[in-house]
Amino acid sequence: PAEPAFIPVPAPPQEPAPAPSLFPDLRVEPQPLRDEPPLLVPPVRAEPPSVAAERGPLIRRGDVVLPRTAVVLWSFFVLLAVVFAFSAGLLAGHFLWAASPIPTPTPQVAPAEAPAPAEKDRT
Repeated sequence: PAEPAFIPVPAPPQEPAPAPSLFPDLRVEPQPLRDEPPLLVPPVRAEPPSVAAERGPLIRRGDVVLPRTAVVLWSFFVLLAVVFAFSAGLLAGHFLWAASPIPTPTPQVAPAEAPAPAEKDRT
């Protein structure tokens, strides 16, 4: 058996080292115009450090907690009920209290004759 021949792979060319720059790296920080004033009073702490770890709000036994989805669904239900009530009022007004399309004959009543005015004696 013949041994496999390996072809030598040339190494990639090496990049030349960067040339030293003509100017050194400078870091310039602005100088303050005035000196910082000394602290006359130490900063005020709004809360004293607590000994116990902070806890969230406690839920008491008598509290009622509603999920947000339940509140949103109830609001949509009430809004839909208001729309249906308004529509029902429009329909009732249209069909119950509207003038009927068929004219109904009104009975003709003869006007009652008014009594003749009594004449006074003019003597």
